[in-house]
Amino acid sequence: MIPQEISVLAKAELFKNAFFGFYLRKLNAIPLRRGTIDRKAIKIAEENLKNNISVMIFPEGSRHNFTARPGIGKMAYETKKNILPIYIENSDHPIQCILGKKKMRLYVGNIISIDQYLENGDSKDNFRKIASDTLNIINGLKDEN
Repeated sequence: MIPQEISVLAKAELFKNAFFGFYLRKLNAIPLRRGTIDRKAIKIAEENLKNNISVMIFPEGSRHNFTARPGIGKMAYETKKNILPIYIENSDHPIQCILGKKKMRLYVGNIISIDQYLENGDSKDNFRKIASDTLNIINGLKDEN
C-alpha cells in the first residue's frame, strides 16, 4: 500500500510478548517507552528519517489522548522532514476489521511543509504548533469523510 519502507513508533509494552514483538520488529516497529523521553527510540526514528525511511508517528501519543504531543514537531523540525497527515478510520476496532465486520480506511491529506515553521525557531512552542497543526489537519480529514 505504501511504496517505500516505513517504520512506526509503537509502545514498548507491545514488544513484551515474544511472538508479537518478533513480528513488530520484522515490520520495522520501534519500541517507545511512554511517560518518559525515550532518547533511544527518538534517535532510531531520526536516523530512519535521515536515511529517507518514513516514520509513522501518532501525534496524540495514544488512542485515548486527543491533544497533540510536541515530539512530532521536534522531530520534523530537527530533521527538516515534511509531514504527511493520514487519518486511519476504525483503527480503534482492529478485531472487527480482521473479522471483516468493519473496514479500516486511510485518508491521506496534503504534505505539510516544515519550511513554514523553520523561521519560528527551535522552541517547544514551535514544536507544539507543528504538532497541533498536524493533528488539526488529520482531524479535518476525518471530518471530510
